[in-house]
Amino acid sequence: CLLAALSLAITSAATAGAALPARLSSRTQLRAALDVRASPARLPSRTQLRAALDVRRALVSSLHAEGTDCYRILAAAEGAPGAGVVIDRYGGTIFVQTFRQPLLPLPEDFSSDEDAETTDSLCAELLGLADEAAAALGLAGAPRVLLSHRGRGLAQRARGPDQTYAALNCALADLQGQAPETCTEFGLPIEAALVPGRDPGIFLDFRAGRRWLRDEVARRYATSGAGPRLLHVCNVFSYTCTAGVATAAAAATVGGVGAFVLNVDHAQSSLEMGRRNAAAALAALSALSPLAAQASLVESSPTGAGEEAGFACLRADALAALRVFAGVQTADNRNRRAAAGNGRGGRGGGGGGRARSAQGLAVGGGGSGGGDAELEAFALKSGGAPRQFDILVLDPPTFAKGPHGAVDIVNDYQSLLKPALLALAPGGALLATNHAASVELAEWLLLLERCAAKAGRPLACSPEVIEPELDFPPTSPAALEGLSAGFEGDGDPGADGQHADGGARAGGSQLTSERPSHLLKMAVLRVPY
Repeated sequence: CLLAALSLAITSAATAGAALPARLSSRTQLRAALDVRASPARLPSRTQLRAALDVRRALVSSLHAEGTDCYRILAAAEGAPGAGVVIDRYGGTIFVQTFRQPLLPLPEDFSSDEDAETTDSLCAELLGLADEAAAALGLAGAPRVLLSHRGRGLAQRARGPDQTYAALNCALADLQGQAPETCTEFGLPIEAALVPGRDPGIFLDFRAGRRWLRDEVARRYATSGAGPRLLHVCNVFSYTCTAGVATAAAAATVGGVGAFVLNVDHAQSSLEMGRRNAAAALAALSALSPLAAQASLVESSPTGAGEEAGFACLRADALAALRVFAGVQTADNRNRRAAAGNGRGGRGGGGGGRARSAQGLAVGGGGSGGGDAELEAFALKSGGAPRQFDILVLDPPTFAKGPHGAVDIVNDYQSLLKPALLALAPGGALLATNHAASVELAEWLLLLERCAAKAGRPLACSPEVIEPELDFPPTSPAALEGLSAGFEGDGDPGADGQHADGGARAGGSQLTSERPSHLLKMAVLRVPY
């Protein structure tokens, strides 16, 4: 019976995009795991929500003082065990997310009296939690509530927004109106982009990374010695460019001559949102900053020389872009160049083949390399010379496939790290992240140091660890693995800057520590002058 139950649970977990714990050492653990996956998600009680908000009281007060109104108000570990619910605030919206299992019972047809009763009960419970949050946070009015389920597989998400809570969200909207579209961080407006089943427009756990970027810009200008110079910053896997906006805004407010900030992502829609975020930040700062420094937020050409302050967006495959920045060519590129030099035509003839430039980048011929033309122009402008940055942000998805290779932060972080390190200017700093639940911080830090030494860019000091802020408390490995099954399946297939489905991959999936830890791991790597 137990084996049959396990088989059924595995089938159900696969359907929902979840994974069973790597180790089940007893029948008791197995039964508990099966019970969790068979149980519906459960909303926290008002008491549990109040307790989570009490823990955050000092943090929330400081966030409000600096102009931040987006943060996590309840982590998964703070609700009932196995409840599978997290609650975030995005400005005027309380965003409730479930994983593996939705809130049940959820009627498929809301037409009957019984279904209407269920709807009314859930709406009342959710609105009660919103009232509790508003009172604890000192908000003038109750925020709107929006629900999102993150248990679907990648193929299902690619078909469109999740419909699990469509009827319930409609009922909530009828009661309280539509959710606001923006939130603020460090006083800057950001598009929240809250869509059920999708990643929001800003990742809240990376706030500590964006805060480090702001502090690093201020530190570099304060210690510039002979005089401030233009900072060159690159944000790879930029998604909606929130890290780039935070950096550019810091450069626009601390004085100096500003910064040239280059954001790289394969998804055009994400870059467009990033441009809107930068324009909104520029408008917010226009009355506060010198005109010269404001240029850090003015849209600039990604193929320019980078000799003036500006905010540029480059649509390109991140792996290919990093190799161009580092002046590194892959074996595939060298072989194609040799073939061209020997007078041999590339495979595919003139029908659908890809022409290759001196940098070996794919252009033309259709296919998935929609951003390669921009990177081609960038490479030609640089003449093959490495492009060096004072600060580089490397925030990759867990796993993604693209025309220039695969991103795999569990088994092959080195392929990203080496060109990123080679693209740093002397004295440069790299902010690297890893949000795979199966990767332990200590092992990852050791890998970073070894890779830097092998790449010929030994670090000036040990990696500096940055932990998420207090609204993202560390949790148990089993809970992290459960959340990653939902988080790591987000985004479009192969799109840079968005999480790709890595939760069910073989290899490196077994957790080796029982210590509480963070899903998001961040480290700063500095190279010597």
